[in-house]
Amino acid sequence: MMNKISTFILSGLLVLSMGTSAMAMSTETQDSPMMVKSAHRASQEILSDSEYEEVLERVHSNAVASITLELKEKVEQLRADIESGPLSYTITPLASYDSVSLEALLCTNDGLSVVDIYDIGWTHANAARNEAIDLYTDTTSEMKRDAFRHMTWNFRSIKDVGEHKTRVATINHEWAYLILPEVQEYEDERIDYYFDKYESLIIIGAMDYNTIVQMAKSDGDAFAISYRDELIQECKDSKAVFNNTFSHDSYIMDFWNNKVGRDYGKLEPTSTTDDVFTTAWNDGDLIKNEGSAVTSTKRSTLWSSNWWLP
Repeated sequence: MMNKISTFILSGLLVLSMGTSAMAMSTETQDSPMMVKSAHRASQEILSDSEYEEVLERVHSNAVASITLELKEKVEQLRADIESGPLSYTITPLASYDSVSLEALLCTNDGLSVVDIYDIGWTHANAARNEAIDLYTDTTSEMKRDAFRHMTWNFRSIKDVGEHKTRVATINHEWAYLILPEVQEYEDERIDYYFDKYESLIIIGAMDYNTIVQMAKSDGDAFAISYRDELIQECKDSKAVFNNTFSHDSYIMDFWNNKVGRDYGKLEPTSTTDDVFTTAWNDGDLIKNEGSAVTSTKRSTLWSSNWWLP
């Protein structure tokens, strides 16, 4: 969406980084993906496009209505902590700074410290990614590199920072990418709103343009948390909404393989990453591709077991 202020000089607006780190309270059920190996394929519940659009409109409306002064003050402090910490120096070459900072915002809102996020989303994520690149390649039927990266990211992290923090960070990684377009659109709308409101002051130099950018960013941060939480509730209430929300099978594969990594971190903490991955792959514990391996049975298991909830 183009903003009305596109004719103004936008230097210093948003710094686009060279990428994303792999970063990215609900108790996990005790069942493991390892226990679900041979269930038959069930028919998949799903909403029509128009039905799902109604859900998203409701989520958006409720999210906006849930933004309070207290929430805005909270997210302003969270963003200040994020931008003054080590995360601003740890961007890797896969996405924008906004995508990374959104993950960090969701995680700090959920109780993680900036140091926790750095450990999980930079140290362990990069170690898992680099080892995956060295060891494997992906094919259509066997996505070993992707599976290794997600599994061993969680395997490494849980042994360092614990299960809860690892779960929150790695699940929020998926949620951040899911909601980022909606959050960015809302921020654009708020920039337009504030520009219309303060245009005369900006033109005469009585207000700096970056002031309205920061105001819109604060609104967007509050919206991000409210929107995610509203959409989570809709997904909890309806497997069909969950299936529409995570219609791309890559989300299911990543959620599942993240959980397998956490399981192995508890069961075999002294094993090597290569050993636990080889065992999990050969035993059929992992989802091996984003296509045929993502069955409706696995979707149902994932949804009912809450392995997608931060």
